[in-house]
Amino acid sequence: MVLWLAVAGPLFGAGVLAFFWLGEAGLSPGERRDLARRLSGGPAAASLAERAQVFGRLFDGLFGIDALRWRFLLGAGLTSLLAVAFFFATFLIRYPVFADSLVGDSFQRLAVGRQLGPAPLLLSAVVDFLCLAWCREIASQLRRPGGRAQLAGCLLKDLGVKLVIFLLAMALLFLTLAGEGGFGGDSATALRAIPPTLLAAAGFRGLGAVYLYAALLSSFWLWSFLLAWPLAARAAGALARHLPLESHPARVLGLVAAALATLAYWLALAAS
Repeated sequence: MVLWLAVAGPLFGAGVLAFFWLGEAGLSPGERRDLARRLSGGPAAASLAERAQVFGRLFDGLFGIDALRWRFLLGAGLTSLLAVAFFFATFLIRYPVFADSLVGDSFQRLAVGRQLGPAPLLLSAVVDFLCLAWCREIASQLRRPGGRAQLAGCLLKDLGVKLVIFLLAMALLFLTLAGEGGFGGDSATALRAIPPTLLAAAGFRGLGAVYLYAALLSSFWLWSFLLAWPLAARAAGALARHLPLESHPARVLGLVAAALATLAYWLALAAS
């Protein structure tokens, strides 16, 4: 288990780094030089609005500027599948007894297969698409004046709206299952099962965690970006001596974000 944890942490960090690495393709040479200059100028060299603009440009470089175009739709779908696969692997790492039961118990495999079947995966892809689109909107809102209050409000909205989207999807899924005979065929029972299921998912104690944290992947990108910026800016001199800060500033920023994400992943699993 320790070996898998050692590998999974950097894999999560790589998922964060991929956002910066691939998104940098959307930056013009002038924007890259400007980003390198702002990072080299220290933490105070860029306002929150300017940082949010950079995040938005990275996001657009990866997914495109129109959420209803094929590039965004395909990118969201692929991101959703990769996130679900990663967090399912994390669940197996966290609960090795459960992983062993999948090997030896055909009924367990059937039950898990239903939870990870085409319908739940499609619903998850829709949820993740909406969460990605909302994350881009939050980046736009962060460009408005307001300082720390604006930052706190936007981050709360980022989480709050995504949780509402996830809850609505859960309600739809559970009511559908009730209509098919699940929950004793009782819709009220199905709805009452949502709060404990969500709490279990939040604590990574149920398979719902796979879908919940996949939906929050864009939040991990945003939070790691905001946390990595001041750290990278403070260490810009040292980073520039060993990494291509001038030519690929977003990738260098992404390496700092990936290190933070890896550490957060390990700490979260240790605490769960």
